[in-house]
Amino acid sequence: MLQLLIDSDSCPASIRTIILRACRKNCIDSVFAADRSIPDVLVAIAEHTHDLRQQLLASGGSPDQIRSIRSPIQMQVVATGDNSADDYLVSICQPGSLSVTRDILLANRLIERGSIVITDRGQVLDRSNIAHRLSEKNANSAFREAGMFDTEQNTPLSPRDIRTFSNSFNSALSRLL
Repeated sequence: MLQLLIDSDSCPASIRTIILRACRKNCIDSVFAADRSIPDVLVAIAEHTHDLRQQLLASGGSPDQIRSIRSPIQMQVVATGDNSADDYLVSICQPGSLSVTRDILLANRLIERGSIVITDRGQVLDRSNIAHRLSEKNANSAFREAGMFDTEQNTPLSPRDIRTFSNSFNSALSRLL
């Protein structure tokens, strides 16, 4: 059974929409972790639960069966603090899971637990390329500390970035489902 883990603290809404659509369509066990509730995730859970219950009702399910049906999508709200969502995702990560995060340190921890990771820009990270990304992160941190960069630069997602993510995500799902 596929497990999907999403670092929701910094996951853009356009990326969450793609993920939620796939979760609902394929009934994927998924966990969105953040230090606050994410409204679009809560709406998707409620709508998916309703849809699943309607399907069971149409096929003649009993009232007890219908009430027990829940969407496999979860919103896990963790304590506010550094790395609390990260720590939670690592604690539940199973080998063969698929994770979505832009945090390279979290990606490394998830890969160590056997997960495949996709960034919000669509880059697939695994054991073969995570060391390179960690080196880049460390070099950039050193440049920032030396005053060569003012701040960490996160450019807004472009339509091309969203397409790249969608293609990478759908490709990974098709291999894992």
